[in-house]
Amino acid sequence: DWVQSYDYLEPETYHQIEASWGQEFSKEGSKLFILFQNDFWNNDEQELTIVNERFPTMSEAFQLKTRTIESSNDYLLQSDYEQKLGEHGKLEVGLRGEMRIISSDYIAEIKEENEFEVYRDLENMVDYYERIAAAYVQYAFEKEKWGIQLGLRSEYTNIRVEESKEEISDIRKSYNWVFPSATVNYKFSDRLNGSLGYSKRIQRPRFSQLNPFGGIENPNEIRFGNPDLDPSFRDLIELKMIYNSDQLTVSPYLTAHYIDGFYDTQVLQDSSGLVTYFPINLDQERILEAGLILTYEPIKGWQFNGEARVAEFK
Repeated sequence: DWVQSYDYLEPETYHQIEASWGQEFSKEGSKLFILFQNDFWNNDEQELTIVNERFPTMSEAFQLKTRTIESSNDYLLQSDYEQKLGEHGKLEVGLRGEMRIISSDYIAEIKEENEFEVYRDLENMVDYYERIAAAYVQYAFEKEKWGIQLGLRSEYTNIRVEESKEEISDIRKSYNWVFPSATVNYKFSDRLNGSLGYSKRIQRPRFSQLNPFGGIENPNEIRFGNPDLDPSFRDLIELKMIYNSDQLTVSPYLTAHYIDGFYDTQVLQDSSGLVTYFPINLDQERILEAGLILTYEPIKGWQFNGEARVAEFK
């Protein structure tokens, strides 16, 4: 008969600095917006797991503790310019620069004869640097029943991962991507609208997926992160219809997702029974989804919402 106690402490400080500036020019429809943002946080994550045996003997089976000192510093500088073109058109251009710096210093220790020793070589310090430079242009045209939006974004990314262990080589990557988008809207009537669109998108790994060590809440399982994880890319085709009346809104939709490098979790078990979880990139995933969204307002102040969807994954 074993009893496990688990103590967890994670004090954290979070700060955000933001400054923005907007300007409207004398020429009709001309606007400029500039944004600077800095988010930074620090935390000290500590875990203590004690397992005591109560039968057939009364003794401490083992004691395990971990400590992870983490920090993140994110910078963003963005500039957007909007210009009206003719009576029905609008042009938008923008520049965006981002930098993310993540640091994780962790150690796991197990008690052996009244002294703590490093557990399963889980001691390391990792610094993750990510720099992104992007530029985009978007054109929109709307006249009578038709609306068209065309966009193109180019993005350059540089990544560097440094680890304190000499046997682990630093990771260096550079990417240059282009993301097109296009949408066509048509107004069938005052109550019925439809749209067909395509866009290419990027999804970057979360901090928890990149952080090499995720703690040991359960001594039988260890969750790791993967600083070598790549972004995933999604090609999305979307068909939507919206019907509006005084009390009812009906919105059916059909979407197709083509995902390259999507995230999944590799689960392994060693000879001792320990289970490890490790995020990886897999090749491709295909999702076909259809759905219906309903909003009904029988009387003022009361609203009922409902959604149904069905999806196929490959």
